[in-house]
Amino acid sequence: MPAQVVPVSRNAGRTSLMSDRESVFPGLHCTTSPGAASAPGSAGSRRGKPRPSVLLEVRGDLDETLVARMRESIFSAAAERPESIVVDLADVSFVDTVGLRTLIAGRRRCSASGTTFALRSPSRAVRRLLSMTHLDTIFDVEPAAC
Repeated sequence: MPAQVVPVSRNAGRTSLMSDRESVFPGLHCTTSPGAASAPGSAGSRRGKPRPSVLLEVRGDLDETLVARMRESIFSAAAERPESIVVDLADVSFVDTVGLRTLIAGRRRCSASGTTFALRSPSRAVRRLLSMTHLDTIFDVEPAAC
C-alpha cells in the first residue's frame, strides 16, 4: 500500500512539528497537544511549564523511504523534552528492520530525556512483528484513541 499524504493543520491546541517542506511528504503527520503543568522541580520539568505530548501518525509502509523522516521527527520532538511521544501505527501495513531499529532508537532517546515513548494501536501486521521479535515486551502499547 503506498503511503498517503496526511495534511498538517494548525488549530487550537494542535500545532505541527514539521516544516512546510516536510509536511508534503507522504505518510507522516506530527502534532503536539498541550500537556499538564509539571510540578516545579519534578523530573524533566522545565520551570513548571506545561510539557506537551507529541503524536506522530504513520501511514503506509514503514520502510527506508519513510523511516528517515520518522527518525528526524522523533528525535526533533525528543529534543524538546515533551511529556510523551506517541507513534500511531494503526495505518501501517509493513515495517522493515530499519523501521524497527528507528522505533527502538526513539524509545532509547526518549528514555534518556525522561520522555514517555509509546506505540498506539499498532495494526495487526505490526503487532505480529512486535510479538515475533519480542519487542512487544519493551514498548508501551496504547489502545486506539476513542
